Amino acid sequence: MVVFALAASVLFWLCGNLLTLNADEGIYLDGALRVMNGQAPYRDLFVHTGPGTYWLYGAVFRIFGATLSHARFVLICEIAALVTAVFFLTARLTNYGFGLATTFIVFAFLTRDIGMIALNHRWDSSALAFIAVAPALAALQSSSRMLAFASGAVAAAAAWCTPTLGLVAFVIAAWMLVDGKARKLLTAFLIGMAAVSAVCIGILLSERALMSMLEHFLWSSANYSGPNYVPYGWAGSGYGDIAAGLGIIGGIFLSVLLMVVALPPVLPLAVWTAWILYFAIRRISPVRERLILFLLFCSLALLLSTYPRWDVGHLLYVAPIAYVLAAVLINRVVPTKAAPAVFFFLTTIAVLVWSPVILGVGAHRRMQTPGGEIRIQPEDGKLFDFFYTRIRPGDSLFVFPYFATVYFFTRGVNPTRFSYLQPGLMTDEDEATALRELRANPPTWIVYSDVPPEVFLQHWPSSDPKRLRLPSIEQFFKQNYRPVEKHLHRLGEFFLLQRITQ
Repeated sequence: MVVFALAASVLFWLCGNLLTLNADEGIYLDGALRVMNGQAPYRDLFVHTGPGTYWLYGAVFRIFGATLSHARFVLICEIAALVTAVFFLTARLTNYGFGLATTFIVFAFLTRDIGMIALNHRWDSSALAFIAVAPALAALQSSSRMLAFASGAVAAAAAWCTPTLGLVAFVIAAWMLVDGKARKLLTAFLIGMAAVSAVCIGILLSERALMSMLEHFLWSSANYSGPNYVPYGWAGSGYGDIAAGLGIIGGIFLSVLLMVVALPPVLPLAVWTAWILYFAIRRISPVRERLILFLLFCSLALLLSTYPRWDVGHLLYVAPIAYVLAAVLINRVVPTKAAPAVFFFLTTIAVLVWSPVILGVGAHRRMQTPGGEIRIQPEDGKLFDFFYTRIRPGDSLFVFPYFATVYFFTRGVNPTRFSYLQPGLMTDEDEATALRELRANPPTWIVYSDVPPEVFLQHWPSSDPKRLRLPSIEQFFKQNYRPVEKHLHRLGEFFLLQRITQ
């Protein structure tokens, strides 16, 4: 509990209401706001993944109010619980000191980029799936059906946020089935999964959205993987440009930072290889190391769940289990006298890469918004001022193509089911649906960003270059709206368009 409380307190102080304009966060803020107002995922709004994240934050908004800090509190608790699970697993398989040291390093590496601490179904599902592993391992050690039930319930919740995280539940269930000592736990695990799934199916039935969800899953299976595929470990481009012109000190710092950035894709492969070598050199049958083997299979499931987005950012969400396995191996092979030096080195790196987070705490402006008080970078605050000068809560608004954050913080009302339209992902039918809904209820305001196709290809390199425009919607804007203002921002040039009244 101490680890959880410390991690949650530090994160809430740093980013409880810090808005960093993470593009994806707005999708879930807006979606949760719609759920709070009675809309249902799939039936009333476009959702390409599971409904769990929308339900979770929609419930939080209903109970506590629709503010950024309330949503972030839930996310921060998830990350704190994830870090606590790192401590629990590492300490259980090594010792208390190793557990604390590993937890500190993992916390620093996970949170070094505060811009990543933003609402995202991947955070919710990956944290829940990893947390499910902890009671599962404890159940294997103690033969506790209650722990197996808890693991099943949490694993199911992860899959209802991101269906591919069901791989972790499958691995845990398969392990309990195959492992004779753990077979009696399987029923409790499956009951835990069934209990959560029954609640979720009940919600879908009450909202008349079950068939809509199945239709959306078919859409995702047909359309999502193609444009969203990236090679394993993909980190975009620009590292060479970043390094250009740096002195010796800057180059050293950049090298350390890039080493940490590269860990999410590199560490799992290194850990699997190292454990195989360990078993071979020590002539140990992996079957004798059933708990380590169990964690290795869970780590593989977590990594595979990120497909097709195998980029560094998505691999970061599932990296903690690899740190646990690395720490356990270090405990096995590094001499006791040398272990403090190893952890001192890693802790120094952790402090170095995390120090900019602390140094940047005061460089933000406070703003009052319909989404509560926020802290924001001055440049980003100017962009928000650009929106607030015209758009009032309740105004009809459409944001195109991909910046749903505006809906949440202006409380503009979107007349379509689409919180975002990703060129290269949306089909001709999706474009036609959005256009039909815009024509049926033309919004007063359009927030429009003319994004060059090459920018989309930087983020989604597998997109079809021929589908990086939605021409019928842009033509609708040209015919029915006039530009009122524009604002040049680091994210691009934004235009505020107002409907031309006849």
